[in-house]
Amino acid sequence: MPSRYLQRNACLADVPRLVELLIRMDAHVAGVPRARLQLTVAGRQDLHNRFENLIDDPDATVVVATQRGRIVAMGNLQIWRYPDFWRNRERRGRSVAVIDDVWVEPRHRRRGLSRDIVRDLVAFAAIHNVENLMLEYSLSNPEAEGAWTKLGFRPTGVRAESTVAEVGARLQPDSAGETS
Repeated sequence: MPSRYLQRNACLADVPRLVELLIRMDAHVAGVPRARLQLTVAGRQDLHNRFENLIDDPDATVVVATQRGRIVAMGNLQIWRYPDFWRNRERRGRSVAVIDDVWVEPRHRRRGLSRDIVRDLVAFAAIHNVENLMLEYSLSNPEAEGAWTKLGFRPTGVRAESTVAEVGARLQPDSAGETS
């Protein structure tokens, strides 16, 4: 990493800035100006709690990059441990490390920050004997798709969304007595 950046584990004092970076990331993915995303007081507190819990969780890490003391990039990883309910040896005790919320402020991009953050996240997973990594990214975020593909991630499923009203309406019998 260039010497003008310092990379470290996040601490509780970083939480307000992490929340702001998460909002910036959400605005980017949604393709709207940051000012359009307004959190409720309860929503902001929930995000604060989420980051505080990640920072305090021994099965998680939050890594940040700073420039002159200001956080300009972040990423986190949480290990999901599955219960030992499988008889199959290859499934017993399975765990996966989930990478989330990797974000670099636009003017700090193309300097290796995301790669360095991911390197620390992957090292954390390796230290905890986790073999598999998982993440999500939005189809509306081609930068993320390109970056993750270069690192060896490949799609393994599809995440689809709808509304309760739309699915409910489509489950209603039509005039022939069948669902659509």
